[in-house]
Amino acid sequence: MITWGYTKFGSYDLKKNKSFSQDAITLITAPMMSQILGIFLTPVLTRMYSPDAFGLAALFGSIVMIPSVFATMGYNGAIILPKSNATAYNLVLVCFFSIICTFCLCCLIIIFGQNAISLLVNAPLISEYLWLVPIYVALHGMYMTLRFSKIRLHHFENITVSRISEILAKKAYQISSGSFGFDTAGGLIYGEFISTILKVLILLKGFRLKPFRFSRRMYLKLLATVIFFNKINKKRRLLAHCYIIRLVLVILIYKL
Repeated sequence: MITWGYTKFGSYDLKKNKSFSQDAITLITAPMMSQILGIFLTPVLTRMYSPDAFGLAALFGSIVMIPSVFATMGYNGAIILPKSNATAYNLVLVCFFSIICTFCLCCLIIIFGQNAISLLVNAPLISEYLWLVPIYVALHGMYMTLRFSKIRLHHFENITVSRISEILAKKAYQISSGSFGFDTAGGLIYGEFISTILKVLILLKGFRLKPFRFSRRMYLKLLATVIFFNKINKKRRLLAHCYIIRLVLVILIYKL
């Protein structure tokens, strides 16, 4: 019989570790800082970058969002479910394998369909940044996998530090780029790119991945975890896929 949830993560005791209020405050620090910096720095950025630059950066983000949904096939959220740490480690490996497959698929699409994508979205300048799409997708998948691994280990401080570092690095790069005359969409896109790399590197601190353990018992546990997660996650994934479909339809309608 497979049980869900657990009380210990290595040397951590979930009931005796940190209080709920401390964990909650730690996790909301990054979103609060993001909102505060956004309020104060957005007027500065709008004076440096043109509306066209913001529009191209937003279009690039929309393109990246479509394959990013499938980077880990949504199974990163299942990492915190199993009682066995070995099963959780195997789920992490499944996520990384999914990231590699999605990355390779994105590379093929960009190599053979770069011009078609530019024509589809009616933005020729976007072709200069499409080579970043597979890397972005891989980084997003790694971040989500590492984030849920850290949640399982109760490393909330590490998650918060990564988010705050991302915010500060992104705004610093974008403002510096605009100040030195590089006030194109590249300044906004590369700022996001560099900050994403930074937050993944911070989450990699202390991360140890054990070799894949395959046995019939382990396979059944992994399969049961995936099935259980699909049941509880079906509605959220359906809404996410509907959003992607709506986004594609908007792009097609805009093109027509």
